[in-house]
Amino acid sequence: MNFNSLNVGATFYVIFTNGGLSVTTGIIKNKTAPYFPMPNVGANGQLIDLTVNFGGQDRVIQGLPINLEVAGRDPEIYTGNAELAERIINEKMGEAQKILQNRPYYEKVLEDGPQCLETINPGYATARKQTQTIEQLQAKAAATERELQEMKAQNAEMLKLLKEALGGKGKKGE
Repeated sequence: MNFNSLNVGATFYVIFTNGGLSVTTGIIKNKTAPYFPMPNVGANGQLIDLTVNFGGQDRVIQGLPINLEVAGRDPEIYTGNAELAERIINEKMGEAQKILQNRPYYEKVLEDGPQCLETINPGYATARKQTQTIEQLQAKAAATERELQEMKAQNAEMLKLLKEALGGKGKKGE
């Protein structure tokens, strides 16, 4: 059922694809008459706007092609057809499954890529080694800082114990 065939009271679906996959359903409250887009907008054919109520909030979805059943693009896909919404979700899940099945390949590409770049561009090897050296030095500096903090804490504890052992006196003769 194309957008122009949708009636007030029909269910409308918005599929969100950013940060995962989710769908929101709403009810069509209003539909404009078909109109032609402004010149130089890049749209072909007539469009309509739908006012859809999503959980008590009205939202106007503008510029839906009257002859299509699905419009929009990632991260929002619009349709008034439940079967089409299911197909879109199944396609997205299929894409994700393919990617996950190929994960070892892509991990290997990330592992092998730097060596390939070094072969092509020896300057890349120098920069990569410098970056690794800097990261190692930063890690060593952070470890040294932690050790110094621990030593300070131990020294403070030893001074406290020493004062207690001397009966609260700091130096001999006080």
